[in-house]
Amino acid sequence: MKCCCGTVDEEPPPTRSREQRREREGRRRPRVDVPCERERPPPQLTPTPTLVTLTEPIQRLPQRDRVEPEERHDPIPMQPLPQIQLPQATLLQETGKTTIDINGMDVYFNGPVPGTENEPSLQDQPIETEDELTTFVTAKNAIAAVRKMLPKGPFNNRGDLDENIKLREPYPDYSNALILAMSGEAFEQLQPLMEKELGHKLAPEELVKLSSVCKSEATKRVGGGVCSMIATMTTCMLTSMAQPGTEICQVCSEFSDHEYVIIKYGTSRWMLVDPWTLTSHVVPFSDALFGPGGVSKYFKVTVDEQAEDGKPFGIDPSLVDWDAIEQKMRKEFGPPDDNYGEMAKNFSNPTNMRFKSAGMEDYEAAGATAWG
Repeated sequence: MKCCCGTVDEEPPPTRSREQRREREGRRRPRVDVPCERERPPPQLTPTPTLVTLTEPIQRLPQRDRVEPEERHDPIPMQPLPQIQLPQATLLQETGKTTIDINGMDVYFNGPVPGTENEPSLQDQPIETEDELTTFVTAKNAIAAVRKMLPKGPFNNRGDLDENIKLREPYPDYSNALILAMSGEAFEQLQPLMEKELGHKLAPEELVKLSSVCKSEATKRVGGGVCSMIATMTTCMLTSMAQPGTEICQVCSEFSDHEYVIIKYGTSRWMLVDPWTLTSHVVPFSDALFGPGGVSKYFKVTVDEQAEDGKPFGIDPSLVDWDAIEQKMRKEFGPPDDNYGEMAKNFSNPTNMRFKSAGMEDYEAAGATAWG
């Protein structure tokens, strides 16, 4: 070491013992290699539903008050309903033709449905004409067929639903989101197949038909649904059950937050077709609890010829692999938990009929436990 006078001190620098070195090294902060952003692995994200993204857990809302039909003490004049067998319709084409009347890309027209507000009640006019009997039997058959395919029942009308049926679906909100995701995935796969076969881009009417078929098939596979899904399934079912010339309206009531179906054949009054309520009756639309005046929007389908069974609107949903679609969506969703339990809106609607009266058993299409 050189001092101020320029001489060199030959004394060697002091050495540290092994213990001193270890003590000094122990006080040093260990080195951590931090990768740069390009090397850092992406964060692991929890899968979320494709079409339904929740920003916070669903809070269960207070249950809506039970809606009871009006009690009537004066029996409605009725005549025994004769048995009628519907003739087997002839398929003019394999696909079956339907005319769908929609409001362009908006789909729904503003309600009410023309010609429905001034029709007579059962109190004034029983069901007895041939056209009305045809409409009546078609509606009963459609309700029974739809209910047979839905063992889990309505997902948002469980206030008074039988407990054994509730146990079939512990996570109705999860399954509701699953139906939407499955139908959306199927739509994306079927649309190019239809456009290739038809040779043109699908028109709005064709898009509505395809969307309805996908939602109906997804609802059937899951085994239950909310009112809009069950109504769509009913409309699709009717395209392969109703007589040519039958008119079908899928209607919405924004005030009561309900969607269902009405139909008529020939000179018949409009008849109610609503499998969603716990007990389903077929009555003229004028006698419905959610009646003509409450319809806020609707679209209309006319059956020109009966569609082949399993191919509503002439569209074959089996052209895609539904098992693969369901597995894909369930994998993306992950297993259900309590955040996907009961739906936020859960109703207690026993029937869509606005009165009780003697003899109404003849008008019952499905009882409260007739699911699956």
